[in-house]
Amino acid sequence: MIPSAWRRGRAALAIAAAITVVASGCGYRPASSAHDALGPFDVAAAPVTVPDAAAVMAAVGGARAELARSGVLGGCHAAPSGRCAEVRVAVTRVEESPVGIVAGASDDAAPLARGVRVTVTGSAAVTVDGKPQRATGEVSASEVVSVGGGPAAATLARDDAARAAAARLGVRLARLLLGHPEPTRD
Repeated sequence: MIPSAWRRGRAALAIAAAITVVASGCGYRPASSAHDALGPFDVAAAPVTVPDAAAVMAAVGGARAELARSGVLGGCHAAPSGRCAEVRVAVTRVEESPVGIVAGASDDAAPLARGVRVTVTGSAAVTVDGKPQRATGEVSASEVVSVGGGPAAATLARDDAARAAAARLGVRLARLLLGHPEPTRD
């Protein structure tokens, strides 16, 4: 006679095997899976329309890094189907706004900004063989930086802030294209 515990274990194994077969046949994949039906992806910049080329390249680099982290960066040469899926990253605006405004030293002096908020706005789209498949819409990322230390230091800090915000924008764009929830504004 076979013990009942052994029969229950065998029945549980049979049920688990049946669920695995049914779930894999319907296309089910875990949410954190690296597979994307359109991938692997190549990443490129859309035509540049802003005067800050470093911000554009930082956004492309951020998108490339996030796709690599997700396991779907590969380019056209790695696609098993021979089709080319490309992520086009476009930076549409780089804006500056003052933060931490204080009154001037005298009554007739202009107000002074103690910092600058640099906001980089852009979008991304996936195309397969030149045909659009997915798009993000406009997304932005911001960075706040102090402008003390003179004009040269302020310019360097602003450029660094623009690159940091653009890299974060690229990560957001890639995550949105992969279907992950991500805020579209800071």
